[in-house]
Parts: sequence; structure tokens; C-alpha cells
Amino acid sequence: MDLDEREIILSVCCVTYNHEKFITQCLEGFVSQKTNYCFEILVHDDASTDNTAEIVKKYERNYPNLFKCVYQVENQFLKQNVLTNILFKMAKGKFIALCEGDDFWIDPNKIQKQVDFLLANPSYSSCYHSAKVVNSDGDLISSGRRSNYKSFTDDELISGKGELMTLTVMFRNQIELIEDFEKVKNGDTAIWHMLGYIGHAKFIEDISPAAYRVHEKGSWNGVSEFDRLANGISTYKIILKNLHKTNKDTGFIYQRLADMLNKFMIKQIAERNIKSYFKGVVLLLSEESIKKNLLIKVHFKSIFSRFI
Repeated sequence: MDLDEREIILSVCCVTYNHEKFITQCLEGFVSQKTNYCFEILVHDDASTDNTAEIVKKYERNYPNLFKCVYQVENQFLKQNVLTNILFKMAKGKFIALCEGDDFWIDPNKIQKQVDFLLANPSYSSCYHSAKVVNSDGDLISSGRRSNYKSFTDDELISGKGELMTLTVMFRNQIELIEDFEKVKNGDTAIWHMLGYIGHAKFIEDISPAAYRVHEKGSWNGVSEFDRLANGISTYKIILKNLHKTNKDTGFIYQRLADMLNKFMIKQIAERNIKSYFKGVVLLLSEESIKKNLLIKVHFKSIFSRFI
């Protein structure tokens, strides 16, 4: 039976770029899933310059009823959010699960357990599970941040308190994008915020940890600390705009912004990176929303308390 003739319960969305060394393990994690329902696998190859696309095409040929793939000829990374603009629009499932091409799932019952939970609990927008951190060879680096393994209420997600590992999350295909989402730099942070308007997030304990891979060609490698800070501020500003618009609490986001700035700028002083420190000062002074909430005072009080 063709894909279009079946009811799709879940859409697995995978974004990949130059993951030749890793993509097979990722795709095997998808096709090895055991379910009593139909699901689809949507892969977006972002104009890889290695053999990633050829490997994906092989799986598409071998599993024509599972895979629907997009192969770009021009890289889209700086142009658009391919998850929301392309893969989410293709998704036919009631639910969506995420996994990038350099990460992989381990538990063959993962998506069955997550779908079962969401079908039985309509007040939950999403569910997730634990993840371990591995290196490029798949060797264990860390068993994960267990302090984050908890369930979140809808208000906690909305306020920015939800910290979910992208490769472990499954959610209802009902997200409504917030205003200016196309300007968001950290898309997953904004997605967790938007899920709060649909319902709670449940941490499921009895799913084996997925594997988040850290390697030299990862998407965050090569991004400077300052750019990470700037991207975070840009994302949180858009979330703040939505919080103000919906009359939701903004306190946690402002505190997180303060913490991000303090951590970055104190580190620059400790490492005597004066140029980077003053770049942070300029960024701080340019943020009207931060100035209005006295985070400049909070920051400099924290700086001076460490050196007086």
C-alpha cells in the first residue's frame, strides 16, 4: 500500500548536512522502530557536499513506503528554518518526532511508547526521554543532565523553563508559530515555548537514552561564544514579545538573559578577553528590553562583587 493511502500517525523529521559518517546509524534507528501504526520518515538534506545524500537515497529506495526526502542543491541554513518551513509542512502525522542526522535512537520501542502516551493523555502537548552524549565514534562522553529529567507544566514551557533534548521529543502536530518566528536563531527553544500553549510535557522514564553526538563538524562547532550569546538573546527577545502579548509571566526569561550575560562576560574577564567583554557590553547596552528591566544593574553588580 502506498504511503498516501495509509493513515500516518507519526512523522519523523530529520535534518542532515554532511553527516556521511553518522547518517546510516541515524536512519537505522528510524527503520528499526517497532510500531502497531503507520509512520513516515521525512529527511531534509541541506545540499551536503559529501555522500550523505547518496546514503539517504539508498534508504529511500529500500523503504519507499517510509521515506519522503528533500535534497537541496543550495544550502538553506542561513536562509530559513527548514523544519518549520519544509518538513513540518510535509508532515501528515498527528505527532512529530525529531532527530538530526548525526544523532541516533537506541530503543526500538521509543516511538510506540511515546505515541501511546500522547494518545492516552490529551492534556499533554509533548513527551520526551533521556539522552546520553557520545563522541564521533559513538563512545560515551556523558550519561546526560539528569537534573533536567522532569515533566513540565504548560506554564513552565511557556515561560521558557522547559529544557528538552531535541532528539528525544515527540509532540502534537498542532504548533502555531509565534510572531517573528522566522527570525528565531535557536529554533528548538522557541518550539518548546510554543508547545506550552498546547499542553504539558511528560518525561518518560522507561525509554532507553537516545544518543546526542558531539563532534568537530557539529552545527554548534565553529560558532563563537559571543554569537551563541547573541543568538540566545535574539531568540528570547522574540519569546518575550509573545509573552507580553499574551500577558504571561516574563520574569524567568529576563533572569535567564541576565544569567547568560553574566556568565559570558565574567568568563571574558577571567580569561582577559577584553575585546570580547566590551562586545558584550555593547550588546547589553543595545538591548532596550534588558535595560528596561534593570539587567544592566544586575550585571555590573555581579561583576563588581567578584573583583572587589
